[in-house]
Amino acid sequence: CGSSVGTLHGRHYPAQHGYAFWRDPVERFISAYSLLRTYPTVLNKLFPELFNGVALPEPITEKAYYALPEYVRDRINNPVDTDTLLRRVERNNIIGFMPQRAWFHQHNMNVLNFHNFDREARRLIGIFGGDTSVEIPVENRKPHFIPDPQISKEFRKGIKHMYRLDYMFDPR
Repeated sequence: CGSSVGTLHGRHYPAQHGYAFWRDPVERFISAYSLLRTYPTVLNKLFPELFNGVALPEPITEKAYYALPEYVRDRINNPVDTDTLLRRVERNNIIGFMPQRAWFHQHNMNVLNFHNFDREARRLIGIFGGDTSVEIPVENRKPHFIPDPQISKEFRKGIKHMYRLDYMFDPR
C-alpha cells in the first residue's frame, strides 16, 4: 500500500492511509449541539415549528444572542424534549451529528484518540514531515454564551444508543 511515511503508536503508516480522530459519542454530541445551536440553518432544520418567522442572524454572535427576546433564547437553549431531539438529529443529515463510523469504515483509515488530540496531532504532523512545534488550532469551540444542555441519565443513554456502533472504534 505505498511507501511508509512514519510511525504512530509503534505502527508504520503508508502514505495512502487516512486518519481520523475518535471522540466519545456523548461528549461529541454535546459539543456539536452546543456549537450548532448558534447556526439558524441548523435550528430551522431541526426545529422548524419553533423558529418559523423568527429572524435570527447567521451565526448567532454573543451580542445578537443577548439582543434576542428571552423566549427566543429559551427556544435555542431548550427547544424540545431529549427524545424528540435525538429522533430529529437521526433524521437530518447534519455533519456534526453524523456517526463517526461513516469515516472509520473507509479503506485504510487509522483511528486516533481525540482525548489526546494535541499529542496525536503532533505525531501525525511528524509522520508527514511537518514541524511538530507549531501551534495546533482548535476549531469549532462552543461559544461561552450558549449554556450547556442539561444531560440526564436518559439523554446520555439515548445518545449512547444512537451512536452505539461508534464505540467499536474506541482506540483507548
